[in-house]
Amino acid sequence: MVNFLLSIDHFLAEYFYNYFSVNLGQSDFLVLLAKWLIFLIPLLLLLLWFYKKNYQNLLRATFSGLFGWMIINRFISYFFYRPRPFSESLLGKKEFLFHRPDYSFPSDHATFLSGITFSFLLFKEKKLFIIFLAVTILISLSRFLVGVHYLSDILAGWLVGLISAFIVKSIDDLFEKYLYSHIIWVYKMIFRFIE
Repeated sequence: MVNFLLSIDHFLAEYFYNYFSVNLGQSDFLVLLAKWLIFLIPLLLLLLWFYKKNYQNLLRATFSGLFGWMIINRFISYFFYRPRPFSESLLGKKEFLFHRPDYSFPSDHATFLSGITFSFLLFKEKKLFIIFLAVTILISLSRFLVGVHYLSDILAGWLVGLISAFIVKSIDDLFEKYLYSHIIWVYKMIFRFIE
């Protein structure tokens, strides 16, 4: 079963590489999305922090993304190393987007973004969920299509992000008591003249 799934990953990586090798204008747009759109996320979170004022849900979302990326993914990478497509199935072909040849599974971008996205869903921020879901899909799929990740890397990242959001939700009372309130208090003390 695993070999079958890996063969699908390799087939899709080769298929889209061949397609975008011919259609370079489309690959340039995808590289732009895959490389730079991620920088929109901290900017969005910062703007929401100053204008939405729902600090707890923003902290929950941020911690969900960070927990999945920095804790769960690192743990997984110790037990399951998978090279990136350009280090494996697309070896020797021109890269659309240079990336250091570290582990590919699961995708850190997909994990971080889906952790934020699913947190907004779990904490009933439907508008933010829809906005972040659109960005998550755009970034995740563009990173797959330009050959930085296999499709299973992306799907696993989404699953880890979902699990991370559930973990953060399950310990929300502890975070509320010992973490969120202190961060918000420090913020209000520093920026009280703005309000």
